Amino acid sequence: MPTNAVPADGLPGPERFRAMITLGIAVAMSVLDSAIANIALPTIAQELHADPATSIWVVNAYQLAVTASLLPLASLGDIVGYRRVYWWGLLVFTVASAGCAAAQSLPVLVVARVLQGFGGAGIMSVNTALVRFVFPRVMLGRGIGTIAFVVATSAATGPTVAAAILSVASWHWLFAVNILPGILALYLAARVLPDTPRGRHRFELRRPSHAVHSDPRPRTAASPAPGMPPPEERSRGGRSGRVRRLRWPAWMHSSKSAACVNASGRRSRWTA
Repeated sequence: MPTNAVPADGLPGPERFRAMITLGIAVAMSVLDSAIANIALPTIAQELHADPATSIWVVNAYQLAVTASLLPLASLGDIVGYRRVYWWGLLVFTVASAGCAAAQSLPVLVVARVLQGFGGAGIMSVNTALVRFVFPRVMLGRGIGTIAFVVATSAATGPTVAAAILSVASWHWLFAVNILPGILALYLAARVLPDTPRGRHRFELRRPSHAVHSDPRPRTAASPAPGMPPPEERSRGGRSGRVRRLRWPAWMHSSKSAACVNASGRRSRWTA
């Protein structure tokens, strides 16, 4: 995979168009595969001799894999680069689609769907971040709107696409149709997507040691919150011990005096 320089403010017009093609193809495939399997569940269960309660894992496996790995892969993209996470996620998704198409039993299909979900999470976790480096700042809204349009269109047309494929072919083609677009998107991504700056922090699975730990003891009105000085120090102006006195400006005193006079006049009229 060749290395492309980090753009100063977006890509030029032709490269930007090709970059959005690869992003659009990958996002459309990852969203479509979360919807098309629902239509094919009765057919898959019948051909693989599985009961309906077990065949639902064809859908659950993909959705659980995406949900569990979406945020970790987004954090990994900050460290190793969004382009790299996107490209490897697209590769895993394409290979797993071929595995789903070749599956002859339900356990094999479920395992392939789990891998496909990991690949889809790699695509969906960093696509919006890549848009920032594809479009200039003044056109960032257009890029995000394009991705949002692709997501909405793919989610809405997923059942229709699945029904159209099942009307002319077997359920294996629901996943086989991802192979050629995936190869095209991989080729374009390797050539036109730019490298992105990498963060200096590490990928940590545990909670950092410097994080503020919550106090299990119940707090009362007199006990301070974590990281705050005691109430007596806050009332005396912090740890320095100086007392902070609030001084009202002159116009505030005149306003209060006028309000008191006005209130006294109204009270005298009411009691008269």
